[in-house]
Amino acid sequence: MTEVRGERPQTTDKKTSILPLTPHPSPICLPLSSILCLLLFFSSVSSARYITFDTTVRTTTKTEQGKDILAVSVELTNNGDEPAYSVRIRVKSGGRSQAGLVRQILGVKEILREEFEFDISFGKLGKYPILVRTDFADANQHPFSALSLSLINYRGAASPKIFFDKPKSLEIAKKGELCLKIKSLDEKERDINVRLILPRELDAAGASVRKIRISPREEKDMCFTVSNFSALAGSAQAVFGLLEYDDEENHFSVSVMTTVKIIEREKLARKSKFIILGIPAGLLVLFLVILAIRRRRRNRRNIRQNNKIP
Repeated sequence: MTEVRGERPQTTDKKTSILPLTPHPSPICLPLSSILCLLLFFSSVSSARYITFDTTVRTTTKTEQGKDILAVSVELTNNGDEPAYSVRIRVKSGGRSQAGLVRQILGVKEILREEFEFDISFGKLGKYPILVRTDFADANQHPFSALSLSLINYRGAASPKIFFDKPKSLEIAKKGELCLKIKSLDEKERDINVRLILPRELDAAGASVRKIRISPREEKDMCFTVSNFSALAGSAQAVFGLLEYDDEENHFSVSVMTTVKIIEREKLARKSKFIILGIPAGLLVLFLVILAIRRRRRNRRNIRQNNKIP
């Protein structure tokens, strides 16, 4: 979590995104046989490499002409084993968005730094979100994006009484349901805005921002149908839930992160088949074990009874 107080640098929010690259084209695919071409193709897929970004966000505030200015410093490190291309950092805060310059190539272990400034003269003190989105491509110019979400503390704020439970990660080939559980310890009924923040490769059916009313000591599930638009199998996409609400004096923001893992459709089918067939098979084995135990006990009783007969 990132805080803003006075001129001092604030704590750091660090997120990692790991994305597989599109397979490099096979170097040779001569028309000797279709088997040779398939072997070359699968060889290139199995050797696919990864781009891994570590994103560090630092913030400070200053006052100019009666306005509060938020300075955001973003440091992006490529900790993968392949260069990233056409890298661009975008920052959004308080309904405003800014984009940095495009770095044509960000090599392995190289660092990209960008500075941004925002007018953050918000109407209420409290916590507000900062969203960092990094757009980039691999060597084949396949587009990717990575997210990092921080919260800034604007002039101090009370602790929120409405929060998320930690959601489970989601595995999909094409689509699946991601649910966010919200709990309220507030003493009053509140109207809250709930938002699911996704990278560009994923989509959410229906509205990704929903307004709900939650009562004191109530919990609600907010479920979103997430579909894979262009993410590659093997990628792990960081996604965020964000809820915001107000009381009489404060604005509250609460976030939670989970992961959407993209798997091959065949693997998902095999996993579902294993579950469907595994449960009956397990029950059958359990039944046979119980039957064998009962039969053994019955045989022991018969033997004892036969031994008692004169």
